[in-house]
Amino acid sequence: MGSGGSMGGPIYGGHEADLDKLYSSCTNTGLNFDEYFDESVEVHVTSFDKTSGKSFCAKADCFKQTFSDMKLCPEIMENLQRMKYTKPTPIQQYAVSILGSGSDLMATAQTGSGKTAAMMIPIINYLRMSNIGSRGYNACQKVDCIVVAPTRELATQLYDECYKFCGRNTNVVPGLCYGGTGTREQSQRIREGCNIVIGTPGRLKDFLEKGVIDASEAQFLVLDEADRMLDQGFGPDIREINAYLPPKDTGKRTTALFSATFETAIQSAAQDYLRPNYIFVAIGIIGGANTAVTQQFEQLQKREKFNRTVEICKQNQGKRTLIFVATKIFADSLGSMLVGDGIKATTIHGDRQQRDREQAINDLKANRMHVLVATDVAARGIDIDDVEVVINFDFPKELESYIHRIGRTARKGKKGLAITFIDAMKDRQHASSLVKICQDAKQTVPPFLQQMAGGGGGGFGGFGAQSDQRQNNAHVMEQGQSAAAVGDFVPDAESEW
Repeated sequence: MGSGGSMGGPIYGGHEADLDKLYSSCTNTGLNFDEYFDESVEVHVTSFDKTSGKSFCAKADCFKQTFSDMKLCPEIMENLQRMKYTKPTPIQQYAVSILGSGSDLMATAQTGSGKTAAMMIPIINYLRMSNIGSRGYNACQKVDCIVVAPTRELATQLYDECYKFCGRNTNVVPGLCYGGTGTREQSQRIREGCNIVIGTPGRLKDFLEKGVIDASEAQFLVLDEADRMLDQGFGPDIREINAYLPPKDTGKRTTALFSATFETAIQSAAQDYLRPNYIFVAIGIIGGANTAVTQQFEQLQKREKFNRTVEICKQNQGKRTLIFVATKIFADSLGSMLVGDGIKATTIHGDRQQRDREQAINDLKANRMHVLVATDVAARGIDIDDVEVVINFDFPKELESYIHRIGRTARKGKKGLAITFIDAMKDRQHASSLVKICQDAKQTVPPFLQQMAGGGGGGFGGFGAQSDQRQNNAHVMEQGQSAAAVGDFVPDAESEW
């Protein structure tokens, strides 16, 4: 299961990126970009000293208002200009200097707020400033950084972004490895020279075990979607990957954990990877929804959902739309039914071949398709420009997935619409959680949902009953604890390999 494909595996060699096309696809930020800097958005930057048991605010020490203030190398400044970056987002204003100084970091910010740049820029800048570039071919390639992502699609996206930051002028080379593809092609590309390797847990572990990658002197470990990375499903693989890097207490490596949501269980799990004096950065409400997403809810019976979906798609004809469903089988069924109604739709889920999964995303990006029906394999981190509508056909199992799903729209300062179908019988227990999320995001709560919440349970492992904990994050952090959204994570059936 770890390798996701052997020498005799799929012929498909995996993702190949064209740097010029990547640069040409870069878009300007949306009209609502300045909302990231709204003074009402809470920012917590807390440094912990576990030895003394004390914590203190590190906001002033870490803040850099502009990219120029960050003292980045000329090559990265040039590449940022190519990518149409003009002003760092709040998470970037703090995280770049924190990682650049060598401190460990746990960071959370709303979806679409620039976390990828916040993790990649300081690492590439450090390597360039240290004159650490590609070492050329080596059968066991020594790497400087390992970035782990939960899904193949997110790993591919992170690679593309990293490639753009590296450009042709830094001599820093990214590499990519994930399951569902032949290992020969991916291992050969990494052996040809690679500083930063980005991949999914199974394939990374396989390449470390086989000696394709040597991480014994790696200076950075990054876990994207860290709450998912440290859960029961991925935890063992992450621990094995971590064992190949220099131990955290040697001071020879910097570790960063990023996500839009964090669970309470992350606090204890993260201690295996972070040094005791790590810095915690929280932008906005931890585990909260993006306020640029207009959240709408419709109470429907199961038999009404399909016709309403068709109606919404036709009302938004030509707009990029993501539809989330509960199962892989139904994703294909719904996709076929939408096509039968004249809607340009395709699907993505864990049972599709990797080549087909990538083709589905490319078709949406190229406007060959307007609707993508997906399971939660596409909910985390996938960044498709200008997704305007998200439909939750089936409500997800856990709160975190709802936040990540609707976060596929309203990215980079743009607005978006999320429509969620509510089954009065099946989804009643989640109502109070949704009311709280809407209130925190300054959204209108429909009367039927408010009424459900009045008689419904907390849902999501008691999230509704304990939702006031999110109001007390600043107090919690003052006590030297990582703030976290409340709710028990339930692993889904999707597999990265």
